[in-house]
Amino acid sequence: MSRAYFVVLALATALVVGVFWQTTSARPFFYDEADYVYAGTRGFVNNYLDRPSLSTVEFILQGLSLARDKSQNSSKSKLIRSAGDITFYRHYHGPMYAYWIALCQAAGCRDASDYRASGLLIHALVTGLIFWFFRIAFPEYPPVAAFAAALTFLLNRTALVAATGITQHVMFGLMAALTLFPLSLFCRTGERRFWYLTAAALGLAFATVETSFILVAAVIFVLGLNGARTGWKPALQLLWKGTLVFLAAVLVVWPKGVLALGGLKGYLYLGYMAVVRKTFTPMGPLSLWSFKIRTYPEEFVLVGLALLAVTVGWRKLAARHAVQPYLVFAWLFIAATMVITLPYVYYLDALLVSCAVITGVAFGELWKSTATRIVAS
Repeated sequence: MSRAYFVVLALATALVVGVFWQTTSARPFFYDEADYVYAGTRGFVNNYLDRPSLSTVEFILQGLSLARDKSQNSSKSKLIRSAGDITFYRHYHGPMYAYWIALCQAAGCRDASDYRASGLLIHALVTGLIFWFFRIAFPEYPPVAAFAAALTFLLNRTALVAATGITQHVMFGLMAALTLFPLSLFCRTGERRFWYLTAAALGLAFATVETSFILVAAVIFVLGLNGARTGWKPALQLLWKGTLVFLAAVLVVWPKGVLALGGLKGYLYLGYMAVVRKTFTPMGPLSLWSFKIRTYPEEFVLVGLALLAVTVGWRKLAARHAVQPYLVFAWLFIAATMVITLPYVYYLDALLVSCAVITGVAFGELWKSTATRIVAS
């Protein structure tokens, strides 16, 4: 039965990818896109080694200078660009998405539309992973629930916007899926191997984009909840051992992120843009969410209702422990948007990964209760 649903899902995915690939914009790269593609096309080795780039100390000194005198912004930008600082062109994000751009270049991508459409391949991969991960993590529910979860993500406008742009957030959506799945199995089984897989995937997420701090917080929060249930001493042991695995994973994919504190640059830059440059929208968080829901209700109402229903009825769920990581991540992500009021749609891609799974759980519960009533009658 699972295979039949997956075949239908695969056909739907191929159709969506094919249609959107043909209609992806071919306009010239805009500012962020041009920088990301330039960094990625410098190749794997240069991004792996952050070569060339300012040292973290020099980066901090330049930042302090800018904070004191904002009029230097243009001259500092020209100085760093002329030096070819590859971390600057990545906007101080980790290199995981730059590796993807380098891979696309090696595969023959040349046009702006090809680089943008390449995100659809990641979107398709996440769709398939949601289906199979759901089947493994939530065996209580029928295959149609996994299909509903995957289809919710596949057809969501926010996810498709991220998939047809040049942005690290489409890669972060994949990393969120890879992190939350083993964490779900850890909550379900208590097996430590799943915790270490979670920590390793979290390291990859950290090397992707700074939004990963929400995922880090969610993982630690879930470990705390698990510790309250099973004991604090084992939880603390898992925390420090998981930290070592996390650092090892970052070291493998981004050595300068650990050895040269390259990961610190991204968070300092994020703080600078928020506090000094004030790049957040002037809209308040509630006004921003209200605008999103009123403008595109179909992409938020369904998943929003599922999130509320699963949260309220959590104690009665057949898979309440397994769904816990997805709920925690979703609510922490929403809480972060109350402070980080960025209007860009693609920032929410990882949130939709979690909400799609939660929607599948809600659908599975509804399906089971309906089937039970039919049998009883």
